[in-house]
Order: sequence, then C-alpha cells, then structure tokens
Amino acid sequence: MRKTTSLLLSPLVAATLAAGVGTAVADPVDVIAPYAQAAAEVSPFGTLTKAKNIDKVDRKRTGVYCLHVSDSDIDLSRSVLTATLRSHDSRRGSIRALTEPQAVCGNDPHTITVATFRADGTHGNFGFFATVQ
Repeated sequence: MRKTTSLLLSPLVAATLAAGVGTAVADPVDVIAPYAQAAAEVSPFGTLTKAKNIDKVDRKRTGVYCLHVSDSDIDLSRSVLTATLRSHDSRRGSIRALTEPQAVCGNDPHTITVATFRADGTHGNFGFFATVQ
C-alpha cells in the first residue's frame, strides 16, 4: 500500500520543479527486457518513466542527462549502449550517449551520459530510450 502526503511548496521550489531542473523523482514502470542488462525510457525533463536496472536520472542542464545504473555487476566499459530519441522527436533533433565516465556526471563508472540536440546543434530537451546490452 502506498501512502501519499501533501506538501506546500515555496514559490522558489515550485518554480524549480516546474522548470524541470535537477533529478526527476518518479515511480518508473519496471521493464521486461530479458536480453538487456539495463534499459530506460526518459521524458524530456528527465523523468524516468520505464526502467530496468536504472534507478535515477539527473538532468544536469538543458539536454544533458545522467542515468545511474543500479546493478553494480554491469560493467559499462564492456557493454554496448544504444540510445534513440522518441519517434516524434527524431525529426527535430539528435542524441549522443556515452558509457565512459564523464565529468558532468561526476566521473561515475556506473553512470551513462546522454546529450540531446536540436536540429541546429544546440542542446534541447528531448525524450529518449537507452538500452545497455
């Protein structure tokens, strides 16, 4: 059973949440992906909507996301990563995903760095899928 609590937020906190900056906290749907070590569906503002062995997403700034792999047995340096924009976003932008530790994500070896770009090459917020094989 889930317990819910109502909170009153300060205007600054409410504005920050509305802007979608920072770590998005959600209850993602568990993914059935028997051939993937880890997988995620992420909204444009960094909400983790579906996940397998990804426990959080932190949107560092516009179009830059850090996906934390929760299973410490997954060695990202020896894995294959696939990332793609959601279909309706794919005509408007592009995506780059890295398994190597990056400074923007704290050089954490258990974190995938994803950057999404508008058609003009500037960072933009786009939803995406990521799979680690």
